[in-house]
Amino acid sequence: MIYFSHAQEIERITFQELRADGRYLRDITVNAIHIGWQQQNLSLEGNFQITYDTSNIFDQGWTEWRLAQRSPALITNIGELYRATLQAFSDYPRAGRIALVDGFEIIRMFSTPNRRTSPIWWAEDGKSFNVFFSLYAIVPN
Repeated sequence: MIYFSHAQEIERITFQELRADGRYLRDITVNAIHIGWQQQNLSLEGNFQITYDTSNIFDQGWTEWRLAQRSPALITNIGELYRATLQAFSDYPRAGRIALVDGFEIIRMFSTPNRRTSPIWWAEDGKSFNVFFSLYAIVPN
């Protein structure tokens, strides 16, 4: 559950809204509050893409990894999936998707964590990779 228990700085951010198929739709500018981060780990099991995630909301510490999605894989080679994700970031570095969470519209955007040069990097096992995001709650004008 998301609580706004302390004063947060409102930012004016512009993100590139993407369609579900990954194609660019339009630029959107909103007032938003940075609420935290999310990290995903993507891997393949047979013909399925497996996504685990963890989040850190309001700097309260990272949650345990949880299974976020298991879906049929459109790309069945982990190297190709990595390159496609990296290409999506290259094409749309301000890509964002809006989700409704606890009654709030939350934007998830690519973000580069400390000491990294990209929001996407290989996991230590070499069989999966990680993607890092910033999370913003949209606030009314």
